[in-house]
Amino acid sequence: MTDRELFEECRLQLLELKDQYSNTINRPRHYSGEGDIIDLAYKENYIHHSNAFRSRMHFLLPEIDRALERIDDGTFGICEITGNKIEPKRLLAVPWTRISMMAIDTEAS
Repeated sequence: MTDRELFEECRLQLLELKDQYSNTINRPRHYSGEGDIIDLAYKENYIHHSNAFRSRMHFLLPEIDRALERIDDGTFGICEITGNKIEPKRLLAVPWTRISMMAIDTEAS
């Protein structure tokens, strides 16, 4: 796969994720306070996890936008720490990433 094909695949993934996350964040929430104690505990747990997931999406949407900007300006796929290319497998797995696995391994040492 060429860099151009890789970046286009990443762009498509980023646009799809942006659309999904935006739709999820903007979807109205409907929770009723009805049910027995088990139902209420389940709903409380669901609300907690739903809010945590939405919070994560709020964090990722700007990261996705910045990744799309990097694709447009030609800096996508370059590690901000090492200046080397980010591994294609990493870009496909986490297309908004700004650092390579080599940078992570170096910092962990």
